Amino acid sequence: MVASSIRPIALIGIKAVGKTSIGQSVASSLDVPFFDLDSLVIDRFCDHTYSSKALITTARDVYLRTGKEGFADLEVEALQRIRRFPRHILSTGGGISDNERALTLLADTWFVILISGNLKDQFDRIMVKGIPPFLSPTDPWSDFTNLAQRRLARYKSIADVVFDVSTLSQSESSTIVRDRVKEYFDGR
Repeated sequence: MVASSIRPIALIGIKAVGKTSIGQSVASSLDVPFFDLDSLVIDRFCDHTYSSKALITTARDVYLRTGKEGFADLEVEALQRIRRFPRHILSTGGGISDNERALTLLADTWFVILISGNLKDQFDRIMVKGIPPFLSPTDPWSDFTNLAQRRLARYKSIADVVFDVSTLSQSESSTIVRDRVKEYFDGR
């Protein structure tokens, strides 16, 4: 647990909701460090395997090489390494909801903000790169909505605050989250 009563901030939510963009914007405007959990997982994997970061560029690359349990272990390892830093913003990967150990660590250590959005918009952003392997090629929309509902329920169970950014621009979303984080860091 972080020594002070002010915990670092973790942004959770479904893939493509804007966690990383919002997190980077908030961290920059509040002059605090920003960490992206998927990037930390890639770093941990490359450190463990002496792999080149030129060859391992996405969290999916790591997942395909380590499997679900190996990836979950790397998520927990990365979280344990950064949890000692008192004021920072962390953006998690969309699939962290399937990692019980990571969720417990997040709930115990971070002030958790759930970012929720319009599922259709998120689906459209995901589909720009084609159907990902975690969705059925025959009915990706149904798969996505079922997965999203299951994950949202898990996220809500650990969230300290929920922000629905469905009708907001990226800038408006960042401003609302930034203002709430600033209040939290200021002890209000």
